[in-house]
Amino acid sequence: MTLKELCRRRIYSLWFRPWGVGHELTVAIPSPPWHTKTFLFDRAPGRDFTERDRLVLDLLQPHFGRLWRAARTRRQLRAAMEGLEAASDQDERGVILVAPDGLVEFASPAAKRLLHDYFGENGGTEVPTAVAQWLESGYATFVRRAGSNRLTISRSGSTLLLEETRDELGLTAREQQVLAWVARGKTNPEVAEILWVSPTTVRKHLENVYAKLGVHTRTAAVTRFLGLIDEE
Repeated sequence: MTLKELCRRRIYSLWFRPWGVGHELTVAIPSPPWHTKTFLFDRAPGRDFTERDRLVLDLLQPHFGRLWRAARTRRQLRAAMEGLEAASDQDERGVILVAPDGLVEFASPAAKRLLHDYFGENGGTEVPTAVAQWLESGYATFVRRAGSNRLTISRSGSTLLLEETRDELGLTAREQQVLAWVARGKTNPEVAEILWVSPTTVRKHLENVYAKLGVHTRTAAVTRFLGLIDEE
């Protein structure tokens, strides 16, 4: 509308005239309706904004949007980092951020504990050697055991996600190896040959497995073992 038409409107008497505004140019930044972002450029009655002014702001508008989204992302990341830093070191899940040069930029309290428990690391600036080698290999996940507990590390870009789980079977690594070969239909002598142990040792391992699982046959032990694998 023209300035004369604006001056006859109620909004002019309530808003523009008290502030001495005669011309206004609005630049909206793409944002959610519940949190709108807008630049308002006001001028007193007299010289109006030019077409060049509008074109310049049209060119700048996408950059304003990117700056706003980047600022929002920084706020969200800052809140997430504060939450991670405040988390308990006894949590079963931890997060590590790795820089392009392989150095640790951030490790949550739980991640530091897990690295210490499984690798003997004390929260240094470098990831453990075994983890560094895994990162170079390109594999998606890394698994390390400590007794009946297991640490699984997966990666998403430069972020490492650590999760500790407990082996519900309560079997040692060797007992699980024996049972895994039994599940493939191998006899005790065949398992002994594969694992480079004596058949007597294989039989002793199976007896321990039966006792821990509360079963009495190879079939029952294998069924229990495969059931846990399916759950995982």
